[in-house]
Amino acid sequence: MTEVNRLVEVPDQRNLSTLKDYDIPHQECLWDAFRSGCESSFIRIYEIYVSDLFDYGCKFSDDEELVKDAIQDLFVEIRTNRQKLGKTGSIKFYLFKALRRKVVREKNTLLHKVIPLDQITHFELTFSHEQILINQQIQEEQVKQLNTALKKMTTRQREMVYYYFFEDLSYEQIKEIMGFSSLKATRTLLYRTIDFLKSTLIKK
Repeated sequence: MTEVNRLVEVPDQRNLSTLKDYDIPHQECLWDAFRSGCESSFIRIYEIYVSDLFDYGCKFSDDEELVKDAIQDLFVEIRTNRQKLGKTGSIKFYLFKALRRKVVREKNTLLHKVIPLDQITHFELTFSHEQILINQQIQEEQVKQLNTALKKMTTRQREMVYYYFFEDLSYEQIKEIMGFSSLKATRTLLYRTIDFLKSTLIKK
């Protein structure tokens, strides 16, 4: 697991599954306890999500130090402003959305450009056997075909595939994090993307 441990010690990899299981039914309680000032809840949130946040951030930038700094800044900010934070039913979604903004903003600063949040120009994504959800019987050659298809997709399509298949985000969450104008626009692009992936599997 990647170490991003400037705030607290990153948990032992063996404990991660337990932490993620704990997270699922108790997110609101954990978040509310953190907002109320519970330091152990802050540490638990960090432990659960720091590795996922690093992997996610690196999809927008191959500068690992930039991603690490963005994650550190994010946790410092939510810790400092915890009493001002609102409720959330998905801590991971909340952190992903905030980190996305930070990484893009930092890239803009380094590149002296302005990239709107709804016009991301880089999103790295590849399939593995474990990550394929379209067909559990998928063969190695088909995985290669899908990865070839990903390279032909727009950055926006790759990002949507990640949220829908890998992170199981809802249409509303995808709309919010990617800045779509409506749920209809979100569904339309997703359906077209899925059709493209399915057609890739059919062709052989």
